[in-house]
Amino acid sequence: MKVVTTLKHTTTSHHRMLDATLHVYQEALSFLITVIQEQFMALESLSTQAVVTAVERLTHRTKHNPNPFYAEFDQRFYKFPSYFRRSAIAEAFGIVKSHHSRFELWQAERQHAQQEGKRFSKKPPTLQAQHQAFPCLYKGNMFVRTSDTTATYSNVTCGA
Repeated sequence: MKVVTTLKHTTTSHHRMLDATLHVYQEALSFLITVIQEQFMALESLSTQAVVTAVERLTHRTKHNPNPFYAEFDQRFYKFPSYFRRSAIAEAFGIVKSHHSRFELWQAERQHAQQEGKRFSKKPPTLQAQHQAFPCLYKGNMFVRTSDTTATYSNVTCGA
């Protein structure tokens, strides 16, 4: 069994510095939601880790992947940290997968109502590309713990 621990730390200095990072992360998340929605048929049966790898190949230029299909990602989000990119891909996949699950449930509910001759007026769920998600901030490269309950941001930001 895998044990996961979540720690909460109050950040005490320069909290406004993170606003630009948060904005860039949310824009990248919106872009990735669109990419995953367009490619969902090919991605839906994969594990989250496999999806992260596949979407990175679709969006991120490397020495071994010089022409990604969605090259605009690297242009719009230049020097986007890999841990933010991977976190955003995993979150975007969860959002899109949840949307498809909700849509399938809506279709089943509509079909059931039609079979019983009942009127069905619910609107189908829509995929929202804009989300108020917050990136994972990893100790060591994003914040420095100053006591048991406080931390300060390090100078690393992707949006400033």
